[in-house]
Amino acid sequence: MTDELLLIALTPFVLVRETWVALRRRLKRRWFYARMAAHPSMAAPRMPAGARPRVLAAIVHVTSAEEHDRRDAAGPKVARLLATLDGLLSSLAHCELVVLVVTMRGRNVVPFLPEYLRRTVDVLEVEGGDPMFIGFRAQDALVARRADHDWFIFLEDDIEIRDSAFLDKVSRFAAQPGNERCVLLPNRFEYHEGVKRYIDLTHCASVVSWNRHSIVEQDGAKLAECSNPHAGMFCLSRAQVDLLVASGRDWRGQDLFGGPRESAATFSLMECFTLYKPHPDNFHYLEVRHVDTKYSELHADVQEYTYSASSASRRETA
Repeated sequence: MTDELLLIALTPFVLVRETWVALRRRLKRRWFYARMAAHPSMAAPRMPAGARPRVLAAIVHVTSAEEHDRRDAAGPKVARLLATLDGLLSSLAHCELVVLVVTMRGRNVVPFLPEYLRRTVDVLEVEGGDPMFIGFRAQDALVARRADHDWFIFLEDDIEIRDSAFLDKVSRFAAQPGNERCVLLPNRFEYHEGVKRYIDLTHCASVVSWNRHSIVEQDGAKLAECSNPHAGMFCLSRAQVDLLVASGRDWRGQDLFGGPRESAATFSLMECFTLYKPHPDNFHYLEVRHVDTKYSELHADVQEYTYSASSASRRETA
């Protein structure tokens, strides 16, 4: 059969196929439009908004006098504080949030923040004392206001939360039977040149350990005690703050481990709480970003607890 005769013979089949394809496309569109039009008639009743969690966040923030006086010198500190505040506001937008910046007179960059953030924060200026121990004064501020809020967050001024489920994860952990004296802390990471490093682990990678006997699960993620639980922040319920007060806070103001800042943010809690973090199997379950890269640069040769989605970045760090 010649090509011309073959084409003539196949023409009806081609026409039928093209007609079927066009009809199928039209039917798919009509089904799509009908389904979208049906949504209003099948809409679930709008539930009244429940009570929003009342959250108090205390941010520890002390700069040099020069950074306080000069906008050009304050640039890096402004960027870090801005990221911390924006992270709180976006991640806890579903809450009633009060933000308290705990600082010292003439030693902060709050005046250089954008106007919308200056409206948002309350400033508590601490008088006298060693600036390195101001984290304990932030603890005091949380304790003093415990009757007015449901949740209490302590943050260093360069810790960024970007997780709207952050409070839900912490509260579900605290609500598990037997966890009344257990606190879930996030893993802290830095992101630098395409590489993500869990910095509280990279600097002690050879000795860091996870207690296999303490492993619990939540949302399919493993959580466990870690030999370095520091994260530069914590989140406690009102009941947990009451437990902290009832402990006597004998470790308040003491340099216990790593330094006074680490002691205020983390190790003083161990007076009455067991501290958990997400296990290495699922570091990302609960995490915060350290808005800096200094530890990544200092420990750039450490491969443990270091990750990158880019093969090029992995080769660069190898």
